[in-house]
Amino acid sequence: MDPAEVRKRHVSTGARLRSPQLMEQGTASIARAKEDAAELGARFPAAKIAEMEQLQAQVSGLFGDQAVAKTDVPSATAGERAAFRAAKNLVGDCLAAATNTFEIEEPDVLDAFRAGAKIGQSVSKLKAKIALLVPLATTHAAALDAWGEADLAQRLTAASEAVSAEEAAQEMAMTDLPRKTAELYEAKGKLFFLIKRLNRAAKRVFKDAPEKARRYDLDVVYRRSGASPGGGGAQPTPPAS
Repeated sequence: MDPAEVRKRHVSTGARLRSPQLMEQGTASIARAKEDAAELGARFPAAKIAEMEQLQAQVSGLFGDQAVAKTDVPSATAGERAAFRAAKNLVGDCLAAATNTFEIEEPDVLDAFRAGAKIGQSVSKLKAKIALLVPLATTHAAALDAWGEADLAQRLTAASEAVSAEEAAQEMAMTDLPRKTAELYEAKGKLFFLIKRLNRAAKRVFKDAPEKARRYDLDVVYRRSGASPGGGGAQPTPPAS
């Protein structure tokens, strides 16, 4: 990937994450990585732990600047998160109606509705799922309507368009960030992806010790709280890696 695109992804990801929660997660993850360094070995080498420490210090320093801290999580992300939640909820409504309609009589049709990757917190997977559902909702509109979901194809299309519009607004907001704010978001994005890589490495190393592997989960980053990136109890929506 082009370095400019990599940086843009780091900045965009960092903007979605609350700095205090990310720093708390980083502190815990670094401590565990140091404790288990010998077992992690080449799957997450000492150089990567040192890189995490450096990024953690960078995030802490930049966030300590109150002028930067006040701009943490720009307002544009609020609209993007709301559009994402609304679209994902609509996908859930569609799948529930499809289950009621086809579970017994036409299980193959239900399988078609359920096809595709899990959405998780990925915007791209959400839009791909909607693209899969729209023709199915069109074909089976009358049956779905019988379970209270009228005009699903049109509503799904509108929801996907709303997500795309908010995504574009978010990208525009990212291009206008003050330099120090952009540096903070970039460092946060880099730290977040390193923490995720540590989590993957730990799952492989400790596959026979699930309790130990779970110590590396990103519970702090993803926990529900009023201070979370989603605000009002929502979760952050970082892109899938």
